[in-house]
Amino acid sequence: KLAARKWDHDGLFAACDLYALGAMKALQAAGVAIPRDCMVIGFDGLEAGEFSSPTLTTITQDFGEVARRLVDNMVRLIDGLETNEAAIPATLTYRESTER
Repeated sequence: KLAARKWDHDGLFAACDLYALGAMKALQAAGVAIPRDCMVIGFDGLEAGEFSSPTLTTITQDFGEVARRLVDNMVRLIDGLETNEAAIPATLTYRESTER
C-alpha cells in the first residue's frame, strides 16, 4: 500500500528480513530505486538477503544465545525467580540496500 502512494521516505526498517525482502520487491515494482530512493534494512540475518537484488542490509543476533536465554528464563519462571532481561548483542551487516 505504501509503494502505491507517492513515495517520500528515504528509508524503511522491517521487523524481519522476509518483510524487508517483500517490501523491496513491492517498492521496485512501484519504480522506487533501492537504495537511491529508499534504503532498506531487515532484522534476522537470513541467508536469502545475501542473494536478493540488491543484497539486503540486516541486523543479526546470535540466535543460539537467544535460545539459551529463552530456556533459562523459562526455567527461572518455573522456579518462581525473576527473568533475565539483558539485551542480546546485535551486528549490523551492511549490504547494497543501504549503500548510496
